[in-house]
Amino acid sequence: MCTVVSSVITVAACVSCVLSHRIPDIYARFRQSIDKSDSAVDLKWWSDNYGASMTMAWPHYEVNTYLYAVS
Repeated sequence: MCTVVSSVITVAACVSCVLSHRIPDIYARFRQSIDKSDSAVDLKWWSDNYGASMTMAWPHYEVNTYLYAVS
C-alpha cells in the first residue's frame, strides 16, 4: 500500500498544474484522500464483502408435501 501511495504522490507532483486554476484543488483533495487511506481497514472491508468473513445466503429447500399426500 505504501508503494502505491508514494507512486500516486510522485505522479501528482509531476503533473503540470498551470493549465487550470481548479487542478491544484483537485490534486490537493486527491492527496488528502490518499493520505487518509488505511490498508488494514481496506483489507477488513474486502474480507467482510468478498473474503472469508463474508456472510452467506444459503438456499432454503422446501419439501413437496403434495407428492406424499397423493401416494
